[in-house]
Amino acid sequence: MKETLLEQLQIRTTHEQKLWQNICETILTRLESENTFSFSTYCEKELPLALAQRLQYVIGQNPEKTLPQILAAIQRQIKNLPTIHLVLAFSPSGQYIDTIIALLRKKTHPQAILSLSVQPTIIGGFSLDYQGTFVDKRIQTMLQTMSGSQTV
Repeated sequence: MKETLLEQLQIRTTHEQKLWQNICETILTRLESENTFSFSTYCEKELPLALAQRLQYVIGQNPEKTLPQILAAIQRQIKNLPTIHLVLAFSPSGQYIDTIIALLRKKTHPQAILSLSVQPTIIGGFSLDYQGTFVDKRIQTMLQTMSGSQTV
């Protein structure tokens, strides 16, 4: 089964979503305005190697479409991805983010992306908001609840 454009790009976070939106917009604009625009030179000189390789992979997987068609399709598909808002007390590693995304996608939507905020004041735990459902497992909230329920 052929991977979708989103699977080929491996977009996991809102940061990556914005990055790919900007890349597509830049290339489309330059294709229209520059007579001598070279896609391969752009990838080689202006994109980090990992992004250039991923974009070239996507284009290679879709030979039936032109570059502008592929970029426009990417823009359409990534515009309204379901977003999971997650607040943590620490900045997680890439492997930790991969684990979180895999788990949350199983529980929510297979193409959901993560909007991650780091707030050390929550002490530990997390809060999560997805399409109006809010889960609060912050240690800060638990401590506030415990101190509010004690009577002297």
